[in-house]
Amino acid sequence: MTGVYSYVENPATEGAGDALVCTGVNITMVPNGKTVLVTPALPANAGLGAPVFLYSKIKYEFKASNAVPGKLGLFRTTMMPNGTLITEEIVAPFANTAGWKFFTVNGGSVAAVNPPANLADMRGLELHLDGISENIAPGQITNETAPFTTAVFFKNRTN
Repeated sequence: MTGVYSYVENPATEGAGDALVCTGVNITMVPNGKTVLVTPALPANAGLGAPVFLYSKIKYEFKASNAVPGKLGLFRTTMMPNGTLITEEIVAPFANTAGWKFFTVNGGSVAAVNPPANLADMRGLELHLDGISENIAPGQITNETAPFTTAVFFKNRTN
């Protein structure tokens, strides 16, 4: 190994692997681990034990809830290796104030509603998970809300 790593995103597929292939080259399996076969094959110069980064493309968004009409739901869309999109509503109901905000290089500690034009300028995310009751409770005039905000800053930036 040269100690130099590069990130190359190639369309790849993941399938069931054969654990015997690993044991055949003295790779110890993690107990209860999953063996996968990634295609296309790694370059010949990758060598045994070359690090591989497997990930899924997932999009989260707030949009009109299917489960609670008139409210927002948080949806997760997963892009499968074959390009198929699987969208599911994972939690609801949320108030119309739920959503994402963005910390930018020049914004300091105030999050902006819109993401920066250059995503390299993004320094963190603020997530508003403002819950709302499904129905108006007896004795109340409107639905009750429960605001909740959390944030994460990206500390490992190189620029």
